[in-house]
Amino acid sequence: MGQISIKIFTQSITENRLFNERFLCDLSIEMIKKLDNHYGHKIQFIAISASNFTNNHNQKTYSLLDYENDLKFASLNEKLLKIRDKYGVDIIKYGNEIS
Repeated sequence: MGQISIKIFTQSITENRLFNERFLCDLSIEMIKKLDNHYGHKIQFIAISASNFTNNHNQKTYSLLDYENDLKFASLNEKLLKIRDKYGVDIIKYGNEIS
């Protein structure tokens, strides 16, 4: 019988930025590329969590370099959510989601 080898890699990062879907997608891809350094092995499980968002009770100091862009993407994100609520989640996709 063959041996089964399981390796677990974890990494946690903290970003004080306005949440938007594009940022989460870009960060996820960047982290997967960073952690997937065993070419030829298959990834069996990926867990991504986003939490601790800013609200009136939990305010953060944002990066001034990213704040303007984050505001634009946050506005776009709100519009995307309204469209997806009305027409379904698959109505708008990113280019890398289309196969």
